[in-house]
Amino acid sequence: MNKLSLFKLSMKRQIIEMAKEWPLYFCRLFPVAASSKQYASTQMLAVSHAGIRLVRRERDAQKDSLVSIEYYR
Repeated sequence: MNKLSLFKLSMKRQIIEMAKEWPLYFCRLFPVAASSKQYASTQMLAVSHAGIRLVRRERDAQKDSLVSIEYYR
């Protein structure tokens, strides 16, 4: 391998490791139906290498985002 390809591989690894720190990146989303009033705002279950999160989706005219309600490791 030449220096350029080693640099590219190193950079890809660094980007992936940095993205793992973001709470909802690299997660699989599953729709849920909350049965209790405590979790009534829960819309999705996010499963990743870091754990499980209860998530709700917030939409307005400018953005569409996911908000983590609770986290289980």
